This record gives sequence, structure tokens and C-alpha cells, in this order.
Amino acid sequence: MGIFRTSRKHIRLTTNGALAFAVLVAMTSCGCQESIDGSRSRPAAGVRTESLWTPQLERDLSTIQSEGVLRMIVCPAPPSYLVLNGEEAGFEYELVSTFAREWNLRLEVIAPRPGEDPFTLLNEGRGDLVSAGLTASNDLKRRGDLTRAYAHTREHVVLNVRDEEIVSIEDLDGLTIQMPAHDPSFDLLRRIRDDRKLNLRLVAARPKYSQEDLLRKVADGKFRATVANARSAHAAQIMMPGLYIGPALTEERSQCWVIRRNSPDLKAALDRFLQRNYRPGPDGARRSRAYGVIDDRYFNDPRQVRYYRQDRLRPDRSGRLSSWDETIQQASEAHGMDWILVASLIFEESRFDPNANSSAGAVGLMQLLPRFAGVDSTALYDPETNIRAGVDRLADIYRSYDYLDEADRWYFTLATYHAGFGHMNDARRLAMDAELNPNKWHNNVEVGLKRKRERVHYPQARHGYYRGDMSVRYAESILYRRDVYQLFLDTWTPPPGPVVDDPTRTDYE
Repeated sequence: MGIFRTSRKHIRLTTNGALAFAVLVAMTSCGCQESIDGSRSRPAAGVRTESLWTPQLERDLSTIQSEGVLRMIVCPAPPSYLVLNGEEAGFEYELVSTFAREWNLRLEVIAPRPGEDPFTLLNEGRGDLVSAGLTASNDLKRRGDLTRAYAHTREHVVLNVRDEEIVSIEDLDGLTIQMPAHDPSFDLLRRIRDDRKLNLRLVAARPKYSQEDLLRKVADGKFRATVANARSAHAAQIMMPGLYIGPALTEERSQCWVIRRNSPDLKAALDRFLQRNYRPGPDGARRSRAYGVIDDRYFNDPRQVRYYRQDRLRPDRSGRLSSWDETIQQASEAHGMDWILVASLIFEESRFDPNANSSAGAVGLMQLLPRFAGVDSTALYDPETNIRAGVDRLADIYRSYDYLDEADRWYFTLATYHAGFGHMNDARRLAMDAELNPNKWHNNVEVGLKRKRERVHYPQARHGYYRGDMSVRYAESILYRRDVYQLFLDTWTPPPGPVVDDPTRTDYE
């Protein structure tokens, strides 16, 4: 049996990224960028809206700090959240990451499984905030507490540049507008159509199409129009000059995050963070330097926007994690191992840089020491040589733990790859001294590893002082990233043959 698919309780990354956010996209538009106002999201008559989204778990800032992990529920699509050249990125991801670092927290992304509601995950305590380009609305307030605004925007009809004569709502008469399936923007546009008596055709695109896909099709002239907020549309326009941003459908609205109502300390901390970094005013918003860097990266600076949207660096657009995917796959399959996990380890070690080296003498993609690899350091700069030698060593470590439960085996393997057998054996002995199980990871051997850096404990260890907490984070980070990689790879589909889109096949009307 090869490497298991991690299923830790705190990470909910599906094996089908397109379906994972069906519920979230149903509440938001423009790649999770729309208000969730609308008839389909309103409670049934007689239902007390205050009780619809009741927090089921106490998990405020103090609990989050004690665990050391902040979990955000976010849409895996640019500009909110993406993987670029192996690394998590995106405007909202980076903004929340900045907050997490200030509080010395590790940030993890939560992706709802098909059929799961993101606000249910929030109120069950499986995530700490929903961060998906949501705009403030009365309906959103029923689902949780809203933070201060981190941006302001309007919803627009977005068309091809051939339709630049469409400048007002009345000019939309006779238009067909494509939107993501089950998008609540249908409600907004229906109201506009009915109030102004327009001949406006509203079409639900195929479920596989993200907002980014729809914008590309509009830019290419395959679809006539779609809907997006101004911030996202302007960023897309940098990449797709064939886009024209047409009439605004709403007034300016604030974008915010949603948290549980029983997390007042987290809300206060987030509000203070946002107030320091983004202050709207009559002459435009005042941005902190840190906020401005992130904002420009994904929305304003054309050079950076182009870089962060490169298809070849995104697994959801290219189906690739690195330039070495084929070699990683071949070497991993030779040992029955999960190549995506191996790729995650390589990113952790070298950021996919074959010329990486460390002060300890570790070399290349998998940061091997020549004395363990059986290859001289010069040869280890060759990607294929390095990967094959590194996977051989990883497989040897994995086999040495064949008596452990599968759920623990990879934590032990990765921590040993990082720390070495000597420090791992010390950690297991320290675990036994504390009457913990030396064959279990969570709350057992991970405790022993962390004690390797404590003055009161490490003198008992044969191999002396060691920052074992780094090896704990190393193993957890690789297993977490493996799930992230799988999520984005699952959203990629090979380019199909010529397909003629039928805009009527999923017409809601």
C-alpha cells in the first residue's frame, strides 16, 4: 500500500476541488465575490433567523492561541486563494496570513466537502472565519458576526470590448448573461430585469466553469457577458484585455470576513488589524504599507498581477506542481509512494530549487547530505539524481516504521527525515518517560520531540539539545500541503477537444 491520503480532522480538503465549493459558490458570485442577498437564501416564513446559525462550539481567540492554528474557510480561486509555483498565495490568504503571524499562529485552509455548508463548518468550530470575498448584507449578518471592511467594491456586468457601447442598465436589453451555476446574482438581475422591463436572458453556465473561466470566455468572445465585482474585474482585465467592464449593478459595498458570534475576542483582534491596515475615506482608502503590497500584487500592479495569474505556475490551470513532476512520479511509484506528498516534501526542503544548499551541507531539491545519499555533492545538484536518492532514503525510513499504524507512520517518517533517527529515538524515550505512547504521534511522540529543546528535559536525551518543535511543524506542514496540492490538481482537467457551448442547456428559465 502506498502513502495514505491524510484525513486529519482540522483539514477538510476534498479530492474534487470543483465540487468542494459548490455550496460556497452558491452563496457567492464572481468566484465567491457576491453578496448572498437573494430569495434562495432567505429563511422560510415563520423561521426565526436569529437561530439559523447558532455557534455549537466555544472557540475564541484564547483557544485558537493555545492550539496555535487559525483556520480559514476560503474559496480556491484567484484572487482569493491559489497555489503558485508550489506555494499558497492569494489576496485574502495573504491578508489573513499577516494577521496569523502577528499572533504567532499557523494558518490552515478549510475547504468544505461537497454538500457541506461553509457557515455550518464555521459554527461547528471546524473553521474560525469565512474569507471568500463576501460583501456585507443583512442575510450575511444572520450567519455570523461581520468584521470591519477590508475592501469596498461594486458588482458590474462584464462584457467583451466589442460591446463598449453598453454603458447603462437599459443598454442590457436583449443581452444574454452567463453566470456560475446556482449563483445568487440571478436574483439581483431578475429584480433589475423585472423592475425595468428588460429583455434580459440569464443563463447558468456549466458547473465546471469558475468565474475566472467565464471571464476568459467573455474576453475570447465565446460568451457575451458575465458578472464580477470591480476589483476582480479590473485584475482580470490586466490578463484579458478583451474584457470591458460595463454598467454597475450595485452601489459600493464593503467586503468583510464572517466569524462565529461567540468569538468576540477574535472579532476584536481582526477589527483592530483591519483598522490599522485599511481605512476607507471620502478621498479613497488609506492602506498600510503591508496591505498595499498585497493589494497591488493581486489587483493593481499589472506586472505582479500577470505573474500571479500565470497558468504555467498554477496546478489548477496546468496540472503541474513543478518542473520535476515526471521524475518525482517515477521515483515515487517505484516505491509505491504518493508522489504528491513527495512533491510537498521537496517544496518544504528547497522550494523546488535544484541549486539549494544549506549551511549544514545539505544539497539540492531534497536537501540531501552526501554521506547519507551515497553520492557526491556535485552529482546531487542534478535534479533526477537528487530526487531518486532522496526518495530512496525516504522509502527506507518509511519501511523502518512498518509496525506503526498508518495514521502515525508518515508523521514518524517525515519527522525522521528532518531530525534523523537519533533525535527521533530520543523523542520516543522522552515520551515513555512521560508515560506516553512511543508508537503514537499526536500528543505522544510529538510531545517528546518538543521536549528536546527544553532545558529540564534534553539533558536526558542521548543526542542532546534539538529544536524538535521544528520537526513537528515540518511533518504537519508537508501533510497539510499535500492535501492542498491535491485540491488544486483535482480542479484541473486536460484541455478537451473542440466543444461548442450551448448557452441554453442550463438556462434557469
